[in-house]
Amino acid sequence: MRSIVTSYLPVQADGSLSGTATSQSWWYRYDSMSRLVMTKGMPVGPPLPFTAPRSPSGP
Repeated sequence: MRSIVTSYLPVQADGSLSGTATSQSWWYRYDSMSRLVMTKGMPVGPPLPFTAPRSPSGP
């Protein structure tokens, strides 16, 4: 799984920036063939253990 976290100032109806930052966290999951199987999801339950990706040329 991978995640993207963003923080930004929303634009108000009058075109000015809001004074309060908004944050979003999106999670993406891929299957063994690198196909996207979850997009803009949110994890539910306990966190899964992290496994570092292997390089294509070695362990």
